[in-house]
Amino acid sequence: MSQVTTLWKPLEPSVMRNYQRAYELLGNDLLKIFEFVEPVQANAACFGHQIYQLFLRINTEFESVCKQACSRLQINPKIKDHWNFDSYELLQDHDGNWLREPEFSTPVGKLSDYSFDIYSWGEQISPLSTYATPVKVPNQKSTRKPRWYSDYNDVKHSREKKFDNANLKNLITSFCGLVAVLDWQGIKVNRWIPETVDNEIVVGEKFGYFVIGNDFSPPKRVYF
Repeated sequence: MSQVTTLWKPLEPSVMRNYQRAYELLGNDLLKIFEFVEPVQANAACFGHQIYQLFLRINTEFESVCKQACSRLQINPKIKDHWNFDSYELLQDHDGNWLREPEFSTPVGKLSDYSFDIYSWGEQISPLSTYATPVKVPNQKSTRKPRWYSDYNDVKHSREKKFDNANLKNLITSFCGLVAVLDWQGIKVNRWIPETVDNEIVVGEKFGYFVIGNDFSPPKRVYF
């Protein structure tokens, strides 16, 4: 317990607010996508400019949150402000409980433990499972980089060739990845909900919910 007390560094209220506000805006814009494309498996490959724009925004926010965690845990301090995925994947080897405020009584496990049961999707999503189990890539070494994150980088640098990477499945999976890194380090994404039930984060109520769960904490229902 002394480790948690020693290593815990609270976020400045303005920084916490910044991440909460960004998450709220991304969640609202995701709901707007769902007004035109139903979040079901049959539409997994749907892609277009609105999905592309939101996909890039979610991933840049994911990077920002990961960099914040790298800073707080002093990962690769020699490359401060130049962290990339090689640093982000090292978060897997650290304990997120060191970053969470003392009021968080329920411990969390590894980032790879996070899984999401999406109400209308019909398939469990573990956005950061490759952090624990690297995947083989043809003609390359095994990587811990999630497929959705690789697809994000590909479409960001070559939209004319990789536009279909900006699809609904990658959009939803990347949003789950963002929720995971926010929740893991105790950034209160349910801040703007006036009457939040324990372990529930309300984004909207139109499309059901997905459930965050891992081996160490009870599931959280995230309503769409």
